[in-house]
Amino acid sequence: MYYPARNRYLNRLTRDAFGKLGVTRVIGLDTLQQLQVLRTPRVSQSKKLRAARFVVLRYAGVAYNDTDTEPVSLRVLLMARDMPFDVQQRHLELQAERLHEPPPEEARLRRFPFPAYIEHQDQKNYALVLTRFCIGMLIPFSVLVARLTDEKASGMHELLRLMGLSDWVYWVSHYMSAFFMHSIIVSLMLLFTCVKRNEEGRAFIQFSDPTLLFVILNFFCSQCVMHGFALSMLFANPHSAIAGAMLYWTFSNVMPFLLLEHAGGQGYYYIARRDKLLTAILPGMSLHWSFRVLERFEKFVDRGANWGNFYDAAETPDNVTLAEIVFVGFAFDCILAIFIWYFDNVFCLGPGVHKPFYYPFKLGYWLPRMTLVPPLPTSRGGDEALNFEAEPTYQPVSVELVNACKDYDGVVAVDDVCLRIYSNQITVLLGHNGAGKTTLLNMITGFADCTSGTALVGAYDVRICTRDSRQSIGYCPQNNIFFEDLTVEEHLVFFAVIKGIPLNKVQLEVVTLLNDTNLMDHRSTLAVNLVPGLQRRLCTAIAMVATPKLVILDEPTTNVDQDGCRDIWELLLKLRRTTCVVMTTQQLYEADMLGDRVAVMANGRIRCCGAPTFLKQRFGTGYRMNITKIPRKCQVPTITAMLRKYSPKAHVQSDSDNEVVFVIGQMIATRTLIEMFRDYTQRMQDLESRTEELGIESVGLTMTSLEDVLIRVGEEYHVHRSQRKKEGEADAAGAVEVNERHLKTLANTKASRASLWARTRAVFVKRSIHAWREKRMPLFSWVLPQFLLTVLFLLEIWGLHGSSRDVLHVGDTLKYSFPVVIGLAQVSMVQA
Repeated sequence: MYYPARNRYLNRLTRDAFGKLGVTRVIGLDTLQQLQVLRTPRVSQSKKLRAARFVVLRYAGVAYNDTDTEPVSLRVLLMARDMPFDVQQRHLELQAERLHEPPPEEARLRRFPFPAYIEHQDQKNYALVLTRFCIGMLIPFSVLVARLTDEKASGMHELLRLMGLSDWVYWVSHYMSAFFMHSIIVSLMLLFTCVKRNEEGRAFIQFSDPTLLFVILNFFCSQCVMHGFALSMLFANPHSAIAGAMLYWTFSNVMPFLLLEHAGGQGYYYIARRDKLLTAILPGMSLHWSFRVLERFEKFVDRGANWGNFYDAAETPDNVTLAEIVFVGFAFDCILAIFIWYFDNVFCLGPGVHKPFYYPFKLGYWLPRMTLVPPLPTSRGGDEALNFEAEPTYQPVSVELVNACKDYDGVVAVDDVCLRIYSNQITVLLGHNGAGKTTLLNMITGFADCTSGTALVGAYDVRICTRDSRQSIGYCPQNNIFFEDLTVEEHLVFFAVIKGIPLNKVQLEVVTLLNDTNLMDHRSTLAVNLVPGLQRRLCTAIAMVATPKLVILDEPTTNVDQDGCRDIWELLLKLRRTTCVVMTTQQLYEADMLGDRVAVMANGRIRCCGAPTFLKQRFGTGYRMNITKIPRKCQVPTITAMLRKYSPKAHVQSDSDNEVVFVIGQMIATRTLIEMFRDYTQRMQDLESRTEELGIESVGLTMTSLEDVLIRVGEEYHVHRSQRKKEGEADAAGAVEVNERHLKTLANTKASRASLWARTRAVFVKRSIHAWREKRMPLFSWVLPQFLLTVLFLLEIWGLHGSSRDVLHVGDTLKYSFPVVIGLAQVSMVQA
């Protein structure tokens, strides 16, 4: 007997087995070449080997040079006619000795160890549950994503942060609200699944525990909500969010189903455990696999699925359990929560300060600290320094901008701004449209991050300690930001609670603000239904809730009538006693009346800053006299000579057909004005007595205003403000003549009725321009639908071919381990 002797276990097995058979010579071969030599015809036909009977023994499944493997199953290949079954028997004995267990008296193995099948007359296809549930949840899921994206794009999310609402409270509140709405939907689904009966009196889920199914459906709701939160991070406007949510929901459920399942769900047994658990991170597929497991329990277990077998597989050869599917979905929800927390601060598409990607590893994020305020640079030139009034030394600094810069794709909005804003004062920012006023306020509040430099609020750096710097801020943005489903009073109550006002004092705070802003008659009106002027009043009232230390108002009186403006002014003057107020406005008389300090911006820089009287003295031209002419009778040179008796620097500023404006001068004009008010008759007797002779119809005296200051600053720094500039005499006359000629032409023009072709052409050109400028429209309207349809058709064809191929080529093995099948078979025999 020749056998391979390299393996220790096979060496012992062979010698013991053939020793019992009485084989005299059992020879072990050390190399594979020796075994091949014995098999050659020349050696086997030799006289020595023909004289004796020999057998060559080989063991399949064990490599020849493997010395340590101890095989569990063994196949013996004999190069002879006789089959030594003693080798197999000795192998079983050795295995029994190793396991220290007696071999079973009787063992039977069935190919498919299914338990008794509970037969029903009605046909249920559990594989279609995915389609039914996912179609029902498509609209709620898309609305959730759109609502979150809209709050982010409108600035409401960042405004809530500024008002003191922490991120975890914001997301938990949205989670509870969305989960409650989805729970109502799945509760109705549960009624149709477990309660509604068919003609035979049977429900879709007949035997399983309804509470278990309710918990599974609620985990499905949780997955829907968390996936909606994560998806909202990727969109910047609600319209694209709805389209993206629908695509994501459809493909996240349809594609895995088509790739793994086959027609009618017949390929469930051929799907690997890994594929099921990996796709269970998707809400729809998690629910689908749960119902497929429930199908096993409903068809093969009398009691169905319940809490007792929640952690067990069905008694058919299933490779996943309900507990595993639920756990995978819950674990992925936890991962999504970390993703949302991180990307909401780093990759936020809405307004707000974006933190660096490594911010969780910075100590300052977890332990914010006060920032040492560096001194402002004093590098202003001589002429530039004269434009800034000396800063007060008796007031504490509330806001400080240190070399703050902001640019948008190369366009500089704020350029190297250094400014201190003091408490108990109203600081007004003036400037033309696009000067950078709103951007500067957004940098102070944290709605926009600084490209360079920084903004300090209460000694906290807005870039680093955004949350702490906002604790003392009340903000009225330029655009009205409201909740669509809250009234005026409910808005004030909501923000009062967020700002930390005790519940027993909330109503008093709300009533006070309603009275101060004269909104008491509109307290029960939805905020979005108010006229623009009342909406601005409400925004101003929200900014003043809880009397913050710093109130920032971006054009609070825009679209507000005179009575409303007066109410807001009185409220601001009352608030100035304890609060720092920073505001922008387009009303110059408002800035002149309210502002303790006025800062004028042009081209993103602070050009001058100081009290209104300081700016008028620095940039003003003194007093001006406006004289209305009698046509073709006014003697301008004679009037000029008379005015120079009171002010030697008096000169003509502008002269037109109907009016002439004289600049009298500043210091002399002040003295002249006092004298004119004290003894007006005596000083102006010559001018009054000669009004007809000089061609004067009326006389008016005005002083320098902030409008003149803005014009001077704009002219000095090449800022064109054509709507505020006075045209010269020739230009004005020409403009009047041209305007009159144009008006006559327009008055005599009669419009003819447009033809159908002209109207059609105009609409077509308009749509063509829109299509040319919207580069994404061809992609979403033409390319994407065709691509999606092609992918779906290919997946469906692949699934059908795969189903037929699997049915025709069913093998003798399934994708389950041998011990699992043996265990299931033993359980089946015990039950039988």
